[in-house]
Amino acid sequence: MNTKIDKSYFKDKTYNITTFGCQMNEHDSERISFLLEQLGYRPTEDRESADFILFNTCLVRENAELKLFGQLGSLKKLKRENSEIILAVSGCMMQTTKARETVRDKYPEVDIVFGTKI
Repeated sequence: MNTKIDKSYFKDKTYNITTFGCQMNEHDSERISFLLEQLGYRPTEDRESADFILFNTCLVRENAELKLFGQLGSLKKLKRENSEIILAVSGCMMQTTKARETVRDKYPEVDIVFGTKI
């Protein structure tokens, strides 16, 4: 099946990625950035103006979970004000049932959750 994506939809869209963790997470964030830019997204440092916000998480690094949940909490108001923003959480932390359930139960404004394994 050959499916074409209409990239014009993404032409004026921006993204912001925050990476918590190790060199592998940095590498994964770079790969995700590349894919988003292939669609037409542009990077932005201004998280509040981004159309797509991703937190790439690490299970190993100390306090990464607390940092993530603090950041997600601060975006609740932003998502209420603009429901079109896409919020995503990825990385090895999302491989754990506990972290996925916490995101699902306490942060319903998160649109996408995915781990490192497919």
